[in-house]
Amino acid sequence: PRLLPMDLRRIDHGACDSTNERALEALAAGTARHGDVHTALEQTRGRGQRGRAWWSAPTGGLYLTLVWAPDAPLDPALLTMAAGLGALDCARSAGAMTARLDWPNDVLVDGAKLAGVLVEARSLRGGRTGCAVGVGLNVAQAEFPRSLTAERLVTSLALLGHEARPLDLAEPLSSALAARLEAAAHQPLEEGRAFLEAAGLLGQRVEVVQGEQRLEGDLHGLDVADGARLVLETEKGVQRLVAAHVQGVRLVPQEPRESPS
Repeated sequence: PRLLPMDLRRIDHGACDSTNERALEALAAGTARHGDVHTALEQTRGRGQRGRAWWSAPTGGLYLTLVWAPDAPLDPALLTMAAGLGALDCARSAGAMTARLDWPNDVLVDGAKLAGVLVEARSLRGGRTGCAVGVGLNVAQAEFPRSLTAERLVTSLALLGHEARPLDLAEPLSSALAARLEAAAHQPLEEGRAFLEAAGLLGQRVEVVQGEQRLEGDLHGLDVADGARLVLETEKGVQRLVAAHVQGVRLVPQEPRESPS
């Protein structure tokens, strides 16, 4: 598809309610441009997947939202996958070489969350859709509150031994996001496969959670012929599951094979 020019115009807020909210309001007002980048060092109402709150430290984190409003829409699951790949690219370039992706929207290092992605959409005039592609990246935090660490492992680039100032990563992160989003628009199959590889899921035995349903099978890849769908081979045959409706994908532990005596 043809894409609109993207100049990555940066808008620094310092502190705000949510960079995604700033981007969505600009889209609603008609003042947003495709490629606008909203940044903040503190969010008072950050949010994560499925309405969860996103804890934002007063200092140490980078909260960045890229406005994605091309002339042709992109499957929402592919948007999230591409954004995750962009966040992963940035994290690795900053030194976190062992970082990997976790379905659908987290960047992890040794099981600890380093970054998260949230993509939100808004209908625009002329039938177009504008999206706020948000990333929260833990950069310079030396510690996290117990209320957060009690829920899950978390980390930062600083805790991993990589020094950086949050705003110094704004340009690398926005450029990585833009590159991955444009790649997904032109080569959705390749980018979807790249996501599954980066999450360690491609070709593996997995359990897929879709609503109340749990399916187990071998994950062969992604089908993009009719929207992004996971291709899962189960005991009942191959199923193509709408990726945007999948809440979780986890590896199924495999029993070690006995060596012949």
